[in-house]
Amino acid sequence: MVSQMRNMSALLLVFFTLNAGADDGVDITDEREAEALLAIQEKIDAVSSEVAECVSSGGVHNVCLCASRQSIDEFKQAVEALFSAHPDLESFDLVRFRDLDGNTVAQSLSGIKAQAALELSCG
Repeated sequence: MVSQMRNMSALLLVFFTLNAGADDGVDITDEREAEALLAIQEKIDAVSSEVAECVSSGGVHNVCLCASRQSIDEFKQAVEALFSAHPDLESFDLVRFRDLDGNTVAQSLSGIKAQAALELSCG
């Protein structure tokens, strides 16, 4: 279980998110889908920041994950809402969309689904 939590945090820190330059995947131009994907990205960034700040302050990795449980739960809810509202995205892995600043963001939807499926063990 500790291994899964470490993997989750490591992937959340990097989390299959790239800035421009991806060669494969699908461009998402539908504004509602792009907004939903951006919301997911914001949740990923929030979890990553919380865990990184906790660890850099001397916190134990798995304790930091558990301390970020609310943000992780919000991420999971956002993922569920994304695929519920936009079931067509289920068929894609790598997607690209523009953020509010016009930058291209790429996300691995299979990676996001896998992370959302992980369960924390916070005893």
